[in-house]
Amino acid sequence: MVLTDTVDWTEMEMRREDSREEAEERGGRPPQLRATLGALTLMAIRKMPYREAEEQIRYYAPARYLCGLTETDWTPDFTTIQDFAQLLGETDAG
Repeated sequence: MVLTDTVDWTEMEMRREDSREEAEERGGRPPQLRATLGALTLMAIRKMPYREAEEQIRYYAPARYLCGLTETDWTPDFTTIQDFAQLLGETDAG
């Protein structure tokens, strides 16, 4: 939870705004930047695969907090997280 309050999420979102534009150009839905950046952060810290990250974000309150999802029932599924990682150029995040 300390990490969540320490990271400048606005700055991270601004740096990834190009990913949103790429998704829209390809006809896809724009990524939920805050949630997916949080998911990739969780995966990196805990060294977990996509499916495990999905479960953690869905059921574990600190993971939901990290992803900025405390005020919604929505959770990114593993394919959403994986697609976003590929947009960022990640070759193997899990």
